[in-house]
Amino acid sequence: MGPTAWAAPTATEPAIRSITVRPVDPVVGPEGSVRLVIDVIARGTHGKNGVTVEVEPGAPPATVLADKPPVPDAGQQQPVSPPVQQPVQQPVQQQVQPPAYTPAQVPGHPQTRVVAPGRTQPQPHVLAQGKRRVPGSATVQAPAVQSAGSANVQAPAPAAQPAGSTALQAPAVRKRPRQAGLLPVNPQSAITYDWQGQVSQPATASAATDVHAHAHPQVPPHMAGRMRAAQATDQWQTWRFLPDKRLNRYYPAGIWTVTATAKGADGTTIKEYASFELRRETKLSSVRAEKSARSDNARLFGSLTRVDPRGLTDYGPFAKQDLEILWRPDTSSTWEKVGSTTTDAAGAFSVSVKGRTDGYWRVRYPGTTHYAADASKSKQIA
Repeated sequence: MGPTAWAAPTATEPAIRSITVRPVDPVVGPEGSVRLVIDVIARGTHGKNGVTVEVEPGAPPATVLADKPPVPDAGQQQPVSPPVQQPVQQPVQQQVQPPAYTPAQVPGHPQTRVVAPGRTQPQPHVLAQGKRRVPGSATVQAPAVQSAGSANVQAPAPAAQPAGSTALQAPAVRKRPRQAGLLPVNPQSAITYDWQGQVSQPATASAATDVHAHAHPQVPPHMAGRMRAAQATDQWQTWRFLPDKRLNRYYPAGIWTVTATAKGADGTTIKEYASFELRRETKLSSVRAEKSARSDNARLFGSLTRVDPRGLTDYGPFAKQDLEILWRPDTSSTWEKVGSTTTDAAGAFSVSVKGRTDGYWRVRYPGTTHYAADASKSKQIA
């Protein structure tokens, strides 16, 4: 079987695996600003500007990267092995036994006589049992039998034959010599290599078959190392961006788009998108919870404000917003929604909850895509 051939590595096209924006939910207040940190994991890039990003308000023009199937890792080049050849089974050679001859005369062949070992062969002119010698007959001497414990077995030298006589000998059978370095292997157990050039399933010896096959040679260490070095430039790399401009209350609230562009060595580019929501801060203030004097109800008061989008003041009234009323009997229990209300034109609210007069109360604003959520402090009614 020929040596293992290795496929030449091909240039990896640029790819982007993830775009991470921190903070995940940036919220701007009446003062200060928020600085974004953007991490892009990419591969197949070229140069110091292999990855660039743009941040702008508005929805992404295409599906964001987080909603796409994950990008698979670049597979290492696998060794291209020749097709598996089934071992050729050698034809079974059967030992040819010489035909057994009896002392009887065979038509067309001279009569033969077998002389037991250790007995004296009669002279040609002397015939046993008074019988006359048949002209042209021959005698075959059987080899001496050696004990099983002997180390070497030698056949006796053939006796001198008279002129005109023939000696019958068994045809020589040549056994195929067993080649060195061959081990009986199970054809179902082949040698395979993983991408690092390590043997992952070695061939195993099998006594159930006499078929011989060469074991696959192991990958030389220098070949495996050279393949890993060729793939070193195609690994994932993290590019971190710290935009100079910080986000503040004067930037548009809502959905923003991050566009990441990766550029390869041949000029090929790929773009992926991520999005985040920039929200303005809200605040629930002057929240009170008390027991109603005329009934077994609890009453809650307060107001909701937001960062003024026009910048005329820090916080302004936030009208016509839905609020949730939460309650729990003690500090070890979870919060339960027991009511809801809506703010008026001044951002104020007042609501009564029937059937509960004790426990802990709070008001929660769930937020929108432009304004952040907020929750008041817990208020107890004893």
